[in-house]
Amino acid sequence: MTLFENRVHALSNFFEMACIAGPWSSDAIFDYQLKSKYKNLCAACENPSSCYNTDKYYGREGALLCLTDNVGDVTWVRLDDARVHFKAEMIDTQDYKFLCPDGTTKPLIFDQPCVWISKPWQVVVAASQSAVMIANLMNSMVNTTHCWKNSLLQLMENYYVTSTNVDALEVPSDYLSRFPNFVSAYAQSGCRPSRAVRWCVMNNLELYKCESLRDASIVYGVEPTINCFQQTSESCLKGVQNGLMDIFLARPENLLEARMRGLKPIVHAMTNVKEEVNRIVAIVRVNSPFKIIKDLKGARASFTGYRSVGWNAFVTLMRNMSSRNWDCSDAQAVAKFFKNSCVLDWNDNKELPANLHSLCKKDAKRTNDDLDAFDYLTSGTVDVAFVNLKVIESKTEAGDFYYEKIDHRNINRRPKYRILGPTDTSHGVPYLLAWTTLGSIVAHENITDLRRQEIYSMLLEMDKLFGKKFNGQTPAFSLYGPYDGNHDLIFPVS
Repeated sequence: MTLFENRVHALSNFFEMACIAGPWSSDAIFDYQLKSKYKNLCAACENPSSCYNTDKYYGREGALLCLTDNVGDVTWVRLDDARVHFKAEMIDTQDYKFLCPDGTTKPLIFDQPCVWISKPWQVVVAASQSAVMIANLMNSMVNTTHCWKNSLLQLMENYYVTSTNVDALEVPSDYLSRFPNFVSAYAQSGCRPSRAVRWCVMNNLELYKCESLRDASIVYGVEPTINCFQQTSESCLKGVQNGLMDIFLARPENLLEARMRGLKPIVHAMTNVKEEVNRIVAIVRVNSPFKIIKDLKGARASFTGYRSVGWNAFVTLMRNMSSRNWDCSDAQAVAKFFKNSCVLDWNDNKELPANLHSLCKKDAKRTNDDLDAFDYLTSGTVDVAFVNLKVIESKTEAGDFYYEKIDHRNINRRPKYRILGPTDTSHGVPYLLAWTTLGSIVAHENITDLRRQEIYSMLLEMDKLFGKKFNGQTPAFSLYGPYDGNHDLIFPVS
């Protein structure tokens, strides 16, 4: 069973019945499977069959109601919640006792509680070299009348608090040690052999971001933990194939090779905005004689790379449209179809036919960039460019393509480019050779269902805690956002 189910299993064996209403897992299917298997953990709920967060006994107040309604025998709650609940409901405290960690009980006197764990208040943390300066600034804000200082406090605090001066600065570990059992509550013993997920990333910045993600996930109790390793994309794919790595976020251009190596996606990096999806098209100049894809026979072409998404989309289309055999060698077939071409990453494959890189600039840096492939078209070097339309649209002006809205501020402006398809679509919706996700986290196809579920649930939990949608305070880490001022790390933004 997964690490999380192992904990649920232990709870189910320990308690005869309980009410743990609300979601147990970010994966709705796994959540349903667990609740169906461990029904006694929902048996004390008002509606055991659903066990939703709408249940009467859900949440902090619900846990107290479960006890004082005589449904449950014990509840673990916050002391201030219990004080408010017993006062508001006018419940006789003599009917209840504190249960202590050593198994003894004490009278329910709220000023003399039996504490299982203490949680510290939020603090302002600063680097050691600037801590004194920051402390002086924060101390000056207490009872301040300065407008900007009040605004700063409001940004930092989402509820009313009384600020406290810090006279003696201390490191976070010393501060946390003053709160009984807080640190030990987050310390969990690992499994042997380790269940940690080995995540392969492609450069130093991605490694640093991955390690920060690991640290943040541990603090929030995400299991299993991750271990981060840096390799090239090729080595990452080989590592997952050979069992040396568990997961790797493959970009669209890596997915064909990933499938050939026996890897399968666990999750996809998607966008909710249609315009941000990768859309692969064949672009020609507006005055070119080509009307459909087949007209390109004998023309000049640019691709972002050998077996890139654009390359594969074109080859697939031609295989479906042509009676000739395109299955033997895609490189030979493309070389025979086009007169001359520029496949931008041709240096990585010395066996490509010469005419597939005959138009590439000799002094050009190694690249697989859509804009570079498009530049070959705009300069007149090639007749068609197979590129990601999303990238090109961001660098061209409104009205440059037939399908775009006319820029009425310049009525003399005329379209510069057309998009080809298997039929004439010059004035309609652009024909997409392919569309892709932003990337996919892949694992070996032969991993067990249990391991796949464990990794999938871990990724969903990370998305819930550190993704674009979150409840409550801004998350301590941004999974998809910039890291140290750098974008497109691990998870691509384009």
